[in-house]
Amino acid sequence: MENLDLYEINQIKNKNILGRNVSEAAKTKNPLALFWSASGIEVVTNSSELWVQVSSNYSVNEIYLAVQISGYTIARFMAPKEKTWICVAKNLNPQEKNNISIIKDSQPSAFDPNHIVQIHQIAVTKNAEFFQVPKKDCFIEFIGDSITSGEGLCGRPEAPEWISSYISVSNNYAMQIAKIKNAEISIISQCGWGITRGWDSNIYSNIPSHYQNVCSIFNSPMQKELGYCQEYDFSKKADFVVVNLGTNDNSSFNSAWTDESTGKVYQYQMNDDGTVTESSINEIYDGIKNFLCKIRKNNPSAKILWVWGMIKLDKIPAILQNAMEDYKKENGDQKVFALELDAMEDVEIDLFDKGSRWHPGPKTHFLAAKKIADFVEGM
Repeated sequence: MENLDLYEINQIKNKNILGRNVSEAAKTKNPLALFWSASGIEVVTNSSELWVQVSSNYSVNEIYLAVQISGYTIARFMAPKEKTWICVAKNLNPQEKNNISIIKDSQPSAFDPNHIVQIHQIAVTKNAEFFQVPKKDCFIEFIGDSITSGEGLCGRPEAPEWISSYISVSNNYAMQIAKIKNAEISIISQCGWGITRGWDSNIYSNIPSHYQNVCSIFNSPMQKELGYCQEYDFSKKADFVVVNLGTNDNSSFNSAWTDESTGKVYQYQMNDDGTVTESSINEIYDGIKNFLCKIRKNNPSAKILWVWGMIKLDKIPAILQNAMEDYKKENGDQKVFALELDAMEDVEIDLFDKGSRWHPGPKTHFLAAKKIADFVEGM
């Protein structure tokens, strides 16, 4: 490291903190904790190489980081548990100002009390400079489940294993939209979670109950100390909010879940004629409307787009559209839109179109990105 200048995060004046984080004041502390997928740090430098000192901890799933130059991924690596220096870019042209981001490529691992990844320092070649990070054209927040986390975008097509290395956000539909729209993005997503319930009917596996906090799907003392459970300040207001939830609520009709603390069993029900019971419809309907109210409260000027269909759904879309229309009428909110996307079952023909773990592959994400970007342009 003798030919490098080392900087703690708070010593770098020109930087952009990506994704949700703790308050502005806390962002100046070292190290920088990364919470949701695609959170990280962005710098512009004329350094010929760039190193990061990182560390992680986990007891369930290992954590991956990705390195991007101008929004395009050039490397991906597993974050070491011990504090370690890693060279993430080398032989860059020192006459160029390169936009380099180090992002969390893995989703948060809910229910892992040890899940933490931190960036401690950044090193550049001697006398290299950090330049002001250009402001993007807009800010888009994405809210979703495993599809938005990028499950299936790494690994052998149709591989059945559920492993952390098969989840990669760095080229999912949201990241592609960021390039198309020259947008800064924030992602809030968790595999298996839904609007009101998770895929297995777990009533606690829902995104809306955590939306107002930084990343409160974690609650161990160590995670609380880093600010995971802090209330998020929404200081960066979204121009657009894209919600892609409902796939796991749709799956929850097939699974029953028992709350061990009460013994109560939860499962959405069907009538004998194959229709959804009124009580199940009402719970999902109310969950959608309540979440729209929460999003609007915290993003007063944003246009909200709810998308679905990258995996075919048979029960949720009708409930979703009815709830959205009623929300708009009741609240006089005309900045709320719905969009059905192309299903992987219809568009993934060749093997290399497909993703692993029965999730949408590269082709479905590409088509979703284009369709959403075009729709947002029209909004």
